[in-house]
Amino acid sequence: MKNLFLLLFLVIGCKEKSGEGEIEFYNGEKQFTNNQFSISSIKAVNIPLYSVTDTTDIRAIDFIGDNTIIVDAKNRIFIINKQYRKIAEFGTLASDSLKLISARNIIIKSQNEFLVHDLTKNILHPFKYDREINKWVVEKPIELIKDLHGLISFDTLPNSTLIATSVNSDKGKVIKFTIDSSQKIGGFIGKIPEIKKQISFVTCMEYRSSCIYDNNTNTIFLAHFYTDLIEAYDLKGVLKFKIHGPDNFKPVYKLGYQHGQQIFLNTKKTKTAYIALAADNKYLYTLYSGNEMKNSKASKTIYIFTKDGQPFKKIELVQDIYNIKIDKMNNRLYGFKTGENKLEQLFYFDLSKL
Repeated sequence: MKNLFLLLFLVIGCKEKSGEGEIEFYNGEKQFTNNQFSISSIKAVNIPLYSVTDTTDIRAIDFIGDNTIIVDAKNRIFIINKQYRKIAEFGTLASDSLKLISARNIIIKSQNEFLVHDLTKNILHPFKYDREINKWVVEKPIELIKDLHGLISFDTLPNSTLIATSVNSDKGKVIKFTIDSSQKIGGFIGKIPEIKKQISFVTCMEYRSSCIYDNNTNTIFLAHFYTDLIEAYDLKGVLKFKIHGPDNFKPVYKLGYQHGQQIFLNTKKTKTAYIALAADNKYLYTLYSGNEMKNSKASKTIYIFTKDGQPFKKIELVQDIYNIKIDKMNNRLYGFKTGENKLEQLFYFDLSKL
């Protein structure tokens, strides 16, 4: 009888759920469909990474001045110049003090400073260009406080405050914080509702998203991972608009238990929506999947919106890519793929040809 009760408990615990936060998710948003976008044909230009030896799969890219920062799957950091020649590298030598476990995010602070976030260690590693010795150097790591654990996307506000999304905090969709000695949390943007019979971590996973700050409109854009929803907030946290589409699906997942703890589990019907987002001076760019989880770690589809949420154009790529980043200085959209040829996995699109 005891075993029967335990089996019944586990079955109930793994019941599939669909959009428990539906009321909050879908309230006053604009809906759009795939047919509202015009198709844009734009040629990809491959970038040879011959100066970056023994390159594995790329995990993150960003831009600082004329230089490109690359983090690879071995948690090594490379900085290459506009001729695609390596000018600095970190984490490549056994004697190197930089020991990263899961580096996935690069945060640009200024034209000579950036940070790399190690998700597993919950540490930010600062890098700075030292003009006296004319080289990039790594500075003392910043161990984040417990309330800043589980951060998965970042950007920088004009006053050097950082914003991030988290899979651990249920106080808001976006966290504003500083990384000085006090590490003050300056507030939260976007409400996450309490869902009955569900712990906060599971709810945070349901509301998983990525964020960017657009300095042209002073807007924080938020794109959800488990539902095709995009939100826009001003710096005070006031919602400007929400747009839902192109497939209009809700988060689908199931509740499981591990070591007596409730956990979030994907199902065969779980879909991925927005994988990444970026913005240039005119438009918002989103890498969109819409596929079931097993086929949705990357995508061939980029949807482009105006800054007020109107559908603009759609780009269909030849091959799946894993992320997108904007190089504003050169008006380019960058992406990266995986494959046998590790030296030719990075490429860009010339946005002036849209």
